[in-house]
Amino acid sequence: MRRSTVRYAIWVTIGMLSVGAGHDFNTITDVSQQVPTKGCLDSLSTCCVGKWLSDATWSVACDEARNLVFLGSADSVYVLDCSSPADTIVLLSSIPTQDCASALFYDPQTSHLYIGERLAGISIWDITQSAAPTELGRFDTPGCACGLYAAGSHLFVADGDGGLRIIDIRLPSDPGEVGYCLLPCACDVFVHASYAYVVAEGLEIIDVETPAHPQKVAYWDSPAVIHDVFVVHPYVYAADDWGGLRVVDISKPTAPHEVGHYETEGYAWAVSVINPYAYVAADHAGLRILDVSDPSKPREVGYYETPGDAVNVAVLGSDILITDLRYGLRIYRKD
Repeated sequence: MRRSTVRYAIWVTIGMLSVGAGHDFNTITDVSQQVPTKGCLDSLSTCCVGKWLSDATWSVACDEARNLVFLGSADSVYVLDCSSPADTIVLLSSIPTQDCASALFYDPQTSHLYIGERLAGISIWDITQSAAPTELGRFDTPGCACGLYAAGSHLFVADGDGGLRIIDIRLPSDPGEVGYCLLPCACDVFVHASYAYVVAEGLEIIDVETPAHPQKVAYWDSPAVIHDVFVVHPYVYAADDWGGLRVVDISKPTAPHEVGHYETEGYAWAVSVINPYAYVAADHAGLRILDVSDPSKPREVGYYETPGDAVNVAVLGSDILITDLRYGLRIYRKD
């Protein structure tokens, strides 16, 4: 098994967990009796303020202005109103997908939600009416669409063995490919300025200033297995499985180098950064919160051990969203 292909095993598990789920998803205010507890340790400074039980979930995105959360599962994307997570989380609508919703990207400027549907490619939805999303268009990529980032008039797709695909989305009803870069097992992408940072058996840095002709400019290999990256220039924060959080200096994109590291509990699957904190989804160790105000010396300042397996993370205002491979969405807040 190649290094980055470890991430694909999660999608197989999602499909297995979803068979025969048959849940009735309505307004859920308390699912504590339905979720097994394993002690759920916390650091006192971190508390759970809301939870929404569903089938296996992987991807998450949000609309901060409207307090909406988009939650991707094996065959749907749930649109949730999280205005008052401590009281009620409301299911507004459900978007059917043709395959596992392995990646989500939401553009608040257009109210467009981009869904990576694994082997079914990508779909584009208008979420202007959150209770009635409208499909705008589709594009079937050659590989496995498992990482997305929209920038300007282009959607960048980490497409498994299809590498990095660059899609023109100026006409959402008719998206079309304008360029690609062959990479091994691309599973995530983050775009900043004229560079795409792609997880592909390590960190590939691609110059995408000319989308029709992307060019590899550098490669950085991690000690473990990178699953997810988040860029706050001049640093890339990488969730590196058993290697924890890696901080890579990209001030010179052609010469990336590690400047900091923190070995988290559990396995680092995903990371989201809102300075001065990095929020890490760390599998069975749940949510880990690191202070990265000094990128060379990350330090843990909070945690909450989720009941299942934390596999993705996003931030909605003061709330930290964690997707659980078995128990849906959980929302945390740091004091």
